[in-house]
Amino acid sequence: IPPHVRAEINKVIDKCLRTLTITEGVDYEVVVVDNGSSPEVVESLRQHRDEGRITTLVESPVNTWYVGGCNLGVAHADPAAEIVILCNSDVGFIHPEWLQRFLAWMDGTAKYEPGVWDFYPTVPEPGPFDVLSTVSA
Repeated sequence: IPPHVRAEINKVIDKCLRTLTITEGVDYEVVVVDNGSSPEVVESLRQHRDEGRITTLVESPVNTWYVGGCNLGVAHADPAAEIVILCNSDVGFIHPEWLQRFLAWMDGTAKYEPGVWDFYPTVPEPGPFDVLSTVSA
């Protein structure tokens, strides 16, 4: 998660990190690259790290923009990690099984085509490709 945040919108990355803690069923690490944010934001990120919401905090003194921040994050991720998911800092997580569902879709055991902007409807297919039925309860 590579934020570049001003102090007055620090609540965005705060919400992202706090909602990420609902994630269930999969071990994961959280690498955050501070991308030249204000000192108040850096201090807040350090607090998130100290409270266990961030596994690794990389502090870049300059804004390397989104791609540069992602590259720094990947470079500091666990080298044994099989999958790296890049995430914007303005994402909020609302379902505890989001990561399980995402990984099921990635390995081909679930089919899910979200239509979040209502351009096309999302209708789960019955059977083994229904994302809701592929995740164990």
